[in-house]
Amino acid sequence: MGEQKKAFRPSFFERIAISLFHLINRVVPWFKLPTFLGAINLALLRIELRGYNLHDGYASGSEQGSPGDTPMKDGRFQTARNSDGQFNSLEQPRMGCTGMRFGRNFPESTARNQLKRNCGPQTRELSVRSSWHAKRAGSSQRQHLICSRLLGFSSRRTIGSTTSSNMRENEPHDIPLPPGHSWQGKMTLPKTKPDEILDPSDVKCPGYKNINTAWWDGSQIYGSTEEATRALRTSRPDGKLELAENRTGGFHTKG
Repeated sequence: MGEQKKAFRPSFFERIAISLFHLINRVVPWFKLPTFLGAINLALLRIELRGYNLHDGYASGSEQGSPGDTPMKDGRFQTARNSDGQFNSLEQPRMGCTGMRFGRNFPESTARNQLKRNCGPQTRELSVRSSWHAKRAGSSQRQHLICSRLLGFSSRRTIGSTTSSNMRENEPHDIPLPPGHSWQGKMTLPKTKPDEILDPSDVKCPGYKNINTAWWDGSQIYGSTEEATRALRTSRPDGKLELAENRTGGFHTKG
């Protein structure tokens, strides 16, 4: 099988507009443009990044669905969020919904090479290194706080996307620890079950399903099911969330 085709490609007019703003941004960045032009510039940046910043976990973009094979039965999802993530994209209605594979940050060919080499360094080692460099560079406490929040958000989304049903508890990852490390004992994590094989390329480079919706639709706040969404929201029609008793922004379910 050849290189995986992109599931998304900007239209002809979008590509022209993107090229035009590339020229403009050499002189004026998007945030210094007049508000209307800046908003258009930002929208085109999003379209450009969508084509290059995330690679499909499937060999064919057809797995993401189309209006013909995944019809919208409730018209309100034209403008409202569906808790299971369907119809975030009207052209590819299953993209990022519950039960779909995680996207990749690298092309499939790069991921295959990484699997062969089992390349490092480990995520934990990167965390320690970046923290050391940040302290040496004199980063502020506020920057450390932001980084820790981002790492916590990322970890919560990743760990929350797995359950015992899609884990291989009897085949854990054994993460090596350097000599003299303060961690007591071994560091192990259960392996995730790969998705079923849909294409020959899945044998060399497996895909993995997400039990939640993709991170970009706010499901870490609103939930990935209608039941969770209703439980988290107040009874008011504006969709505000129930706050914890200390009103610090922690959310709790009603009932």
